[in-house]
Amino acid sequence: MLRTILLSLALSGSALSYAAAEERHDWSGSYIGGVVSYHSGDNYWTGTGIVSTPVDTDGVLGGLTGGYNLEVGQNIVVGVELDISFGDMHSTSPTSASFGCAAGCQTEVDGFSTLRLRGGYAIGNTLPYFTAGVGFANATASVTGFGTLGDDTVSGLVFGIGVEHAFTPKITAKIEYLRADLGNLQIPTSCFPSCSTPIKFDVLRAGLNYNF
Repeated sequence: MLRTILLSLALSGSALSYAAAEERHDWSGSYIGGVVSYHSGDNYWTGTGIVSTPVDTDGVLGGLTGGYNLEVGQNIVVGVELDISFGDMHSTSPTSASFGCAAGCQTEVDGFSTLRLRGGYAIGNTLPYFTAGVGFANATASVTGFGTLGDDTVSGLVFGIGVEHAFTPKITAKIEYLRADLGNLQIPTSCFPSCSTPIKFDVLRAGLNYNF
């Protein structure tokens, strides 16, 4: 009788293990989704021998994402992801006669996109990962009441970490931290020989994906 009970428990345990293995999310494949993100950082204008007072810059952007993952070996997942977001991240530096902005120097980012590689280790249906790639932002610099003084697409390095969880075979959700260092936006009409403002910020992002 005891042998029968032990055998039944062993078979039940094997069946449960098999079912759990069957339910493990398959990370390979393509996906699309949506993201919303909070962007924050410090901003200032700088020229030869002069620097404005740094001020906080922040804003919320939302957009679309898509990518492809591939499981390569035991639990190792690599992939590529593209995203594009729109919104408003801006700051206004204190008034500064040095930069000709008596009403305040304004810096704004209204578009941000990245193309990144991802690499992680799947733990059940959860995927912690590292990511790095290139980022692009549409940035403008202006003076209140005097219009735009600089307007360009800047680019640079983007890197960070994240975690994604599969709630169903088709639906996953993620949270992600990114650091974007996109170089400097030139402001040629503000001062001689040239002024610029750094476009650098942190991104805290949440996303929801549909897996094909």
